[in-house]
Amino acid sequence: MTIEFAVDELYETGWAPLDTAGCNRDSQGRWFPSLDRVGQEIDRLGATLELEDSDGFGCCTASWCAGQESGRCIAGTRAEAAVHALAQARRAVLQAVSA
Repeated sequence: MTIEFAVDELYETGWAPLDTAGCNRDSQGRWFPSLDRVGQEIDRLGATLELEDSDGFGCCTASWCAGQESGRCIAGTRAEAAVHALAQARRAVLQAVSA
C-alpha cells in the first residue's frame, strides 16, 4: 500500500483538509493527517487506534476499533497504516450513523 492509496481511501469517506494544521502532503499534493492528527481524528470518532511496527518485516500494523466494528491493516509505514485505518474507522462510523 502507498500513502496515495491510503489518502484515496480517506478522501472517499468524505474527509477534507479544511484545517491543514497537523497535515502533510502526498506526492500528488493532497493533504493528509499526520500521525498526531490521525490520533485526534480517531478520538473525535470515539474510536481507538493501535500501531505496531513489525520488526524484521519492514511494515506496520494498524488496529482500530469503533464501537462494535474493528479492523486491521498492514502497510509499509506508520503513516500509511494510520491513514488507512482512519479511513476504515470513518467508514464504519458513518455506516453506523446512517443505519
